Parts: sequence; structure tokens; C-alpha cells
Amino acid sequence: MAKTVILSNGNLNIGLNEFGLVSDFYFPDNGYENHTLGRDLFHHVGVKIGNEFSWLHSGDWRFSAEYLENALISKTTAKNHNLQIQIEFTDFVVSNFDVFARKIKVKNLANYPREVQLFLHQNFAINSSFHLADTVQFLPFENGEKAILHYRGKRAFIIAAQRVFKNSQQTAFEDFNQHTVGLFGIENKLGSWVDAEDGILSGSNVEHGQTDSVIGFDFSLGVFESAVFQYSISCADSHELARTNFQKMRNFGFSKFLTETQKSWQKWLSPALRVAKKLEPKYQKSFIQSLMLVKSHLAKTGAPIASNDSEMLNHARDDYSYCWPRDALFAIWPLIRLGYREEPQKFFEFCKKSLTSGGFMMHKYLPNGELGPSWHPYSQGGDSRNLPIQIDETAGILFLLAQYYKKFREDSILVEFYDDLVKPIADFLVDFCDENNLPKPNYELWEMDFLSTTYSTSVVFAALFAASNLAQITNRAHDAKKWREKAFEIRTAAQKELFNPETNYFYRGVWPGGNKDSKIDSSSFYGAFMFNLFDFKNEKLHSAFETLENRFDAHQQIGLPRFENDVYYRFSDDYEANIWPITTLWRAEFYIARGDILKAKEIIDWVLARQISTGILPEQIDPRDLKHLSVAPLTWSQAEYISALLDLIAFVEEKA
Repeated sequence: MAKTVILSNGNLNIGLNEFGLVSDFYFPDNGYENHTLGRDLFHHVGVKIGNEFSWLHSGDWRFSAEYLENALISKTTAKNHNLQIQIEFTDFVVSNFDVFARKIKVKNLANYPREVQLFLHQNFAINSSFHLADTVQFLPFENGEKAILHYRGKRAFIIAAQRVFKNSQQTAFEDFNQHTVGLFGIENKLGSWVDAEDGILSGSNVEHGQTDSVIGFDFSLGVFESAVFQYSISCADSHELARTNFQKMRNFGFSKFLTETQKSWQKWLSPALRVAKKLEPKYQKSFIQSLMLVKSHLAKTGAPIASNDSEMLNHARDDYSYCWPRDALFAIWPLIRLGYREEPQKFFEFCKKSLTSGGFMMHKYLPNGELGPSWHPYSQGGDSRNLPIQIDETAGILFLLAQYYKKFREDSILVEFYDDLVKPIADFLVDFCDENNLPKPNYELWEMDFLSTTYSTSVVFAALFAASNLAQITNRAHDAKKWREKAFEIRTAAQKELFNPETNYFYRGVWPGGNKDSKIDSSSFYGAFMFNLFDFKNEKLHSAFETLENRFDAHQQIGLPRFENDVYYRFSDDYEANIWPITTLWRAEFYIARGDILKAKEIIDWVLARQISTGILPEQIDPRDLKHLSVAPLTWSQAEYISALLDLIAFVEEKA
């Protein structure tokens, strides 16, 4: 179930699937501890009219989804033509405390009155754990208020829902009138949702194990009449705080925090909205949507999360809810270009804490900064030893920090980061170069092979060149000389060793034994171009681009794969590889640099057409039917789309 909507405040991250149902629930670290982990562990919503019952995921409903203008607040509409009923959700995560909230509007589409029941189900595997005892309890309060509490240890989730009655004189609120709690996945129990299908919940008040719960409303609807409900899940690492948040959301608090959340997003988006006006109208909405999706994947620690879509767990042993410094480069870069200060600052603070004593970054990290799992070994076999790293990830941070300083020109940046980030990384990069002045073999961009690649060489060159400029600014003449000399040695060696005259393309890289890899890899061209390893006026760069397009028939199919014979997520041997929005947008960026804006727009428009209504882009696109593959959204895809549009703006302004 790919994600249709992502909602987040940096602590609490909610993913809604194609049915508008909660299917990812990350708390308290954005991207860490998914409490609804698994294909079958999603929250249900259902209605009963007369003798007919239907869950939203039954296949009988038709859905549409969108974000409200300039806010990470979604509107999902579900219609069931057989039942003649419509449900409309307005969903958000409160901006300044941790509550998932949804306004629910149920409308009778029939021309006669109906008796309707609405059932809202929730289940959790708290702390991402199965087979451990969670507790669920019905909470009756002295003043007549009602709620459901799910908890394990200090981690607490309080579910509440009210029907909202409005007339010209006043507004009234009424809590749910049915409830039950129970078990799922153990003791032959499917889940409490089954209890809803006869329209009568059993009223069980407590259970422990793998627990779930259902609350329900019975109500009447006149001809074309609607009923409105407000629903919330208050989250905290304290039962008392969860109750406090629950109380805040009751009655008029719900609409208050919906308004405040909308204003908070509009305020945050203000610099981007000014920039978006420079784009053609057809790009403006998707530009802002992509930016909000990038923001939604930034953890409170400053770590950009690759993707919070747990769908890939159905095909792989792990998900993408980690911070790869590789992805982070591309996620943070457009934020810097747009003038955002806080997010890059927090990311560099994250990097400063995570940097090893040797001056390099490891493969990937948990959102809280702890070391993430890795498949990079310390040895290639026998007595060989190597660092289990991708050198482009370390170099990318240094390059990005230089862009950050270039944008804001504040001395405090270098005061804070020169000695603890710039110098240790730059010195490490110098020492990491081999006798041939190329970086030593390491794990390449796509995390599959161990060699010295054109892409990694490009980023190392750009990082050392940028670091030398920072050293000059801080009057560190020795550092500036050392790093600049090494940067030019790398560039000279690369231009001699990394271009293949037989293919008119860049070698993918050099293997540890010295053999060169001739595989056509999109990143080889992009690295040489974007990080200026080969000057833009160099004919080799342009001939390589022609080779890349011809090899993958890009003039016909528009989209590019990562590299030749890429098998990752390839479900059909009839096609050489899947299409990636990232590499496709790299192609557009080169056309912009060339000044061929019409061709660039053709490519950007093709990517735009692959977005769903909420702007979400996947990691990959199936060449058979152009549908999404792998995770969606992928932060890098959303960020690369922003970057391409920023390039478009920059080119137009430069020519004006």
C-alpha cells in the first residue's frame, strides 16, 4: 500500500495509504519506531447502513486525495456509489504538539433518509514490536468524556472522537457511543474490527497482548445531509502528557489547532512561495507539495529520512527510514538555495555529532543519530581491510556546508563548523586518495560495488575545492594550499583516467586491481557535470551526454535508469532496468545548463505527470506501465524535482 499522503511535525509522522487509512505511524522520532509496521497492521474505517457493511479498503470505494493549499493538511474523499455514501477526511498532524487529527464528514448521497453507523478502528505494535504485551483500556471520565488508551510502558496513545453539532445558535459535541477493545494476530484473533461488522460493539474495556480497538457512532442522516466528526490520536512518552494533549483537542480545541497548523505551514513556506511565483503556474503546486514532503521527512535531530513508506518491507528485509548522508546532500541542498536556515543548521549539527574521530561518515544512521544497519563489509576477502563507507557521503557534507556558507555568508557558520567538520573531513579526503590521485576504492553511490567511481571522484574534488575556499576565508593558508592542490591533482588524474574514448563516456570507475568498469552509469555523467570534474565547455562532457541518451533511448522513453542492467526491483526481464525520477531529472538539469529550456521542460513535464495528486514521487517507475515502484515518496526524488525547477528559475533570471 504505497503512501498517498504524508503528515508530519518532525516528531510524529503519519502515512496514509491509497484508502486514506493510517498505515505508517512513526513516533517520537520521525522515521524511527513505526507503531503500525506491517502490511496488515493499518487502521480501518467502515460504515454500516441497514444490513450492508463496508470497510474503506474493501474495493467498493473510489478515492481522491489532495493537500490543502500551502499546508501539509490533506483532504481525502471516498465515495461508495452502491451505498450512496461519501466520507471526507481532513487530516493533519498538529504543528506544535504530537497529535494526529482528522475531521470526518459523512454525507448521505441518497434522496431518502438513512440510519448510519461509523466505525473507527486502530491497532498498534508499540515500539515496532510484535508478541510483546501492549495494553488497551477504555477510559471513562467523571464528566462523561470517553477515550481509548493504548500503551506500553511510558509510550501512550489516546484515541478520542466526537460528533460536532452546529446550528445558528451554538456548537455542541458528543462522544462516541460504542466501543470495544481486543486482540489481533494471537490466539486465533483477527482483530476487534470484526466485531464492528454486525453493527454492535461488545463493549470490552481492557485487554493486553497485541491489542486493537474500535469506536463507533450511530446517527441518522436526512436527504443529502452530512454529519461531522472530529477524531484524534494524542501521543506522548508520558501518560499524563497524552491526557493533556487529548484535552487540548476536545471541543473547540480541534478547530483551533487545525487553523494554527495551517498558519504554521504557511509561515514556513513563505520564502518558497515567493520563489514559486517565478515558475509557470503548472509547476507551482507540485513545487510546494514536493517541498512540504521533503520537510515532512526531516527528523527533529536534523536528519533527512530517505523514506517513511514501509511498503517495501513486503519485498525486502529492511525499509528506508534512515538517514543516508548521500540522500541528505540532495534533500538539504534545495532548502539552502531557497534560503532556509534552520534545517541545514540542524543537519550540520547532526553531522558534527555523527562524524567519526577519523573524519568520515558511516554508511547510514538512525534518525536519532545512532549507527544504522549496513551491508558494507570491512574486508573484500582474505587479509584485505577497508572502511565500510561510501566516500561520496563524507565529501558531500563538506560540499554542502560550503554551499550553506556561500548562501548566508555568516562568520558564525565557520566558527561553529570549521574545526569540527570542515578540517577533519577535508584532511581525511586528502589522505583517502590513492597513489593515482583518485580516491581509494570504496562503496559506490548505489551501494552495490567496491571501486573508485567517477561520481565519488567528482564529489571529492568539489568538496576539497570548496574547503580550500573556506580555509582562505578563515585565513588558514596551509589548509587552503593543501586542499586546493589535492583537488587539482584529483581533477587532472580524473580527466586522464576516467574517460573512455571507445564509448565516449566516463568509466563507471576503477576496480581495486586497476581494471576499469565501462558500464554506462547515469551517476558518472551527473557527477562529472554537476561537481565540475569536467569543465562544462569540455567536449567530452557533451559527447558523454549523447552516449547516455542514445544508450537508453532517452529521446523515446524520456526516463533514465541508474545504469545498464540494473536488477534492483526489476520485475520483468523484458526491460533492462527501471526508470528513476532522480536520474531523469539530472538529464533535465543538463539541458537547462545547455540553455535548451524546451527540452528540459519536456522532461520535467514527464516527471510531473508521474506524480500523484498529492505530488508524491516514487523511487522508481515501472517501464512497462509507468506506475510507481518501490517506496513513495522518496525524499531524494521530491528534492531533485525542486532542484530542477530552481535551476529553471536561475537560468531564466540569469538571461533576463
